[in-house]
Amino acid sequence: MAGGGTVFGPHPHDYEVKLPAKVKRIARKSALAYKAKEASIVIVEDFSFDAPKTKELAGVLKALQVASKKVLFLVPKKDDNVLKSGRNIPKLNILEAAKASTYEIVDSAVLVMQKSAVDILQKTFTN
Repeated sequence: MAGGGTVFGPHPHDYEVKLPAKVKRIARKSALAYKAKEASIVIVEDFSFDAPKTKELAGVLKALQVASKKVLFLVPKKDDNVLKSGRNIPKLNILEAAKASTYEIVDSAVLVMQKSAVDILQKTFTN
């Protein structure tokens, strides 16, 4: 190379940290225990809508007195009508119970779960 070159030049550093699945599972379990200790978990009966209606889901949240708080709503399986009903509500996040991460659980003020979603959460801890 004309003018010389750098032998050991700078390389980008990888700051990614890999966590074992067991540690992630324990963190999710402790986040749920924290929410239970704060009494910010609400369990409701399983329901679904015939058509996506934001007004109906907003009415459910208002009846539970959590409409003004940041809510994580856990459903047992993907339900397009419930998902489409809640995607326009600003402080509402709807997820499948098996896919809920520790951050999403801790970040929400209230955790609303359908009854069958509780069973799915329990199964994720036994694996």
